[in-house]
Amino acid sequence: MLHVVHHPDYVVPARGDGTFRHDKYARVMDALRESGVPMTAHVPDIMPRAWLEALHDPGYVEEVFACRVAAGKERRIGFAIDEGISRRLQLSPGGTWLAAELALRHRYAANSAGGSHHALAHTGAG
Repeated sequence: MLHVVHHPDYVVPARGDGTFRHDKYARVMDALRESGVPMTAHVPDIMPRAWLEALHDPGYVEEVFACRVAAGKERRIGFAIDEGISRRLQLSPGGTWLAAELALRHRYAANSAGGSHHALAHTGAG
């Protein structure tokens, strides 16, 4: 049984501001479902803000939560931070945490939004 962490809010509407495929997390889930592999989907909680601030500059975390990331940082990230992106950025690490917990119980697990984190302490990067 494959244990996959996924949240519908990982997927945000397509935008024209960069090359990031905002639908890729849904496509991963579609491919897994179509494969016929036995799978259980799990829904993550949002990563606690204090945990995010332990790893990233609290000022940057506030910028993301408030959707007030400077234009230069958004260019480096590759897209603008809006409410949908901010929510995904809070859910995705929660999904990684849940996948790690599931892997400890079931030997392996995955987060459908895994592999997209390229942040530095004070900014993101695409």
